[in-house]
Amino acid sequence: MPRNLLNPDLRLSLLISLVFGLQILTFPTFFFLNPFGSSLSIFLTIAQVATIVGWIVLLAGPPLLIAFRERVGARYSLYLSIVALAWPAALLLVRFALFELTGDPAINYLFNYPIFIFSDIAAPIIYWRIARRPAK
Repeated sequence: MPRNLLNPDLRLSLLISLVFGLQILTFPTFFFLNPFGSSLSIFLTIAQVATIVGWIVLLAGPPLLIAFRERVGARYSLYLSIVALAWPAALLLVRFALFELTGDPAINYLFNYPIFIFSDIAAPIIYWRIARRPAK
């Protein structure tokens, strides 16, 4: 077995990506959207493009950074922190834009589909904590 696969952070990251990938496949209309189909606001369009980039980065970024931690070097913690916050930051932009445009931030999906608490809140926090741990 490759030494990298024995790394508990990598195994946790692969599990998070697996669950997140299954969530994406379960709710494709939430993740695969046409940001240019909304004529409400240019800010909302930009925020929606950011969410597409954000979920792709959260899905693939952490496992790659953790797997190649030695090659990433001293900036590992910074890069993993940025990758971990890309998705929730993009979501906050969309929620803010929706609140400004409609008066509703549209966060009821967290209560209707609690699995989104995992991807929107828990996974980024887990990655943030991994990024803040010193190298072993």
